[in-house]
Amino acid sequence: MLTTSSSFYGTLNEKGKLDTGVSALPYHDDVPGTPQQTLAGGASLWVGAGQKPAEYKGVAQFVNFLMEPDLQVELSAAAGFLPMTSAARAAAGSNC
Repeated sequence: MLTTSSSFYGTLNEKGKLDTGVSALPYHDDVPGTPQQTLAGGASLWVGAGQKPAEYKGVAQFVNFLMEPDLQVELSAAAGFLPMTSAARAAAGSNC
């Protein structure tokens, strides 16, 4: 098991000599509200570091922009990222 960005799948699949696949992260089904999407990385760590309210508002607007289904489909096609929402996965259809 390798935990990395879903965009790495294309590189592994193209250059690796192993059968590869992509799966959701495991979760505890006895925790209310699971499973949940993850959006963890360097930028998300910065967001959680006690920024000013105006910065959080800007971050929320940017994340909303990133979650738009059409953009998710475009990012999936261009960079190999998997769509992160149900609407984006539906919009992507067989493209992901």
